[in-house]
Amino acid sequence: MTTMHPLLKPFTHLEQDYFPEKELQVLIARQREIQPLLMDVLQAYAQTPENYDEADGNFLPLVALTLLAQFRDARVFPLLQKIANDYFRDPEDYEDLMFNIPEEDFARILASVCCGNTKALQAMVMNDALDEEMRVQALLALKSCYFEGDISRANLVEVLTALSAQLSSAGPKTGSSTLWIDWYGVCIDINPGEMLPVIRQVCEQGDVFGSASEFHIEEAEFHAMDSVQQWWREVGEEMQQHYGYIRDAVYELKVWEMNTEPTASLFDPEEENAINKAITEIIGGALDTDANSPPHQQSLPETTLPGRQETMHRYSLNSFVKHK
Repeated sequence: MTTMHPLLKPFTHLEQDYFPEKELQVLIARQREIQPLLMDVLQAYAQTPENYDEADGNFLPLVALTLLAQFRDARVFPLLQKIANDYFRDPEDYEDLMFNIPEEDFARILASVCCGNTKALQAMVMNDALDEEMRVQALLALKSCYFEGDISRANLVEVLTALSAQLSSAGPKTGSSTLWIDWYGVCIDINPGEMLPVIRQVCEQGDVFGSASEFHIEEAEFHAMDSVQQWWREVGEEMQQHYGYIRDAVYELKVWEMNTEPTASLFDPEEENAINKAITEIIGGALDTDANSPPHQQSLPETTLPGRQETMHRYSLNSFVKHK
């Protein structure tokens, strides 16, 4: 790309802590003109990510990707697969881009640009030759498609059942698999319902979730107390807003704190390590000793998502919506 469109140029050198809301709105208003240029930006970035440096205030690839997701541009789908695959093999590639996007939101972008091609996502989920993190993203993207109505519940349940069978056949070594963890999370997020027998079977194996198996069974049973129809009436709209497609790129980029310096820790390293150790012990104790408490009152294992987001409970939204 030899010349830079004047509307894109500001995103290549943003001043620290400046959020370019007005500039983004102009791009959206001129979608017809700008969309091909954004695709050019993303293609150039995919070929030579080393030419883009966030430290210099260059957020153009992130802006391009997020806007193209809002525009539902299907040309991004194969390009995003390449970027993600390369990144998961070598995190140094595309780090500036991927570091800014939380895990669930990257999957929402993937779902947005697949444009209903859920068969491609299913093939990625079931392809055990792919990097595990890539398969996780495809699975989470299928969840997004479900909340948007682009994959039926019956079809998604088939995928989840087939995936559990595939992972189980791989043996005990999958016990620490993030794919297992996200498999369970998707089951919970869509209301376990028909998946309850499979969840029980997986947990009873003992080598998948270990000491947390009993907790997972109780949590799944708790979330399946309402019928799928009743659950959908109560929380379907909110789940779609949280897990559905990218519809407002400006809002997403704000939430991701684009061009914002990460908040420094309030503690020195030794204090932070001591606090993290204490939290880990408390969570472990809760899983072992609170078996008689309702699942939503037990402490959930925490997970840190990629990007600059705070540590969060991976499946807290479903519990919050159900019990608020």
